[in-house]
Amino acid sequence: MAGKKSSKKKDPNAPKRPKTGFFLFCDERREKVKATLGEGEKKSASEVSKLLGEEWGKLTDSEKDKYNSVSKKNMEVYKKQFEEYKKNKPESSDESESSDDEGAKKKKKKRKAKKDENAPKRPLSSYMLFSQTYRKSLVAENPTLKVTEVAKLVGEKWGKMNDAEKAPYVNKAAELKAAYNIEKSKYDATQPPPPKKKTKKEESEDDSDEDSESE
Repeated sequence: MAGKKSSKKKDPNAPKRPKTGFFLFCDERREKVKATLGEGEKKSASEVSKLLGEEWGKLTDSEKDKYNSVSKKNMEVYKKQFEEYKKNKPESSDESESSDDEGAKKKKKKRKAKKDENAPKRPLSSYMLFSQTYRKSLVAENPTLKVTEVAKLVGEKWGKMNDAEKAPYVNKAAELKAAYNIEKSKYDATQPPPPKKKTKKEESEDDSDEDSESE
């Protein structure tokens, strides 16, 4: 019996992928379609979805473009948000650990590099600096907003800003990065050199030694 496949835990802070044109159309039409069904008719989700699909299929390309163009713009914002999210996302154990070669004995896993608490902290990007400021005002004005909704609004606002409006955050990020590089260089100079990385042959010999000792 095959083992259960472990699924990655979803990060609640990750930007939410935008809806397609069809789903935006469904959001707009769902209640109206439900209202067209008689009292005695079944109003199951599958029945409503079927009717929505039929309506969508009857639309012309220009009518569909109303929803597809919105979806396309949302996708552009999402891609920018996701790139910034990836830059500033803490490294997960799944990404930092390498799986063993196929067919090899799974006795030893590569350990995640231990985070150095004394090392200088990597500075925030211009987008994240802006996000910190704008996020506070958004939440203050709309305390019921979800985390994903706030992230989307922040990304949309950033995407609409021109270079002059972004300049204060870009300049601040550059200053922080320059200061970080200086601190990092000083810190690295005080640290012992990293241990020499073992070759695959040396790792294989270590595994063989462990197997021999265990017999």
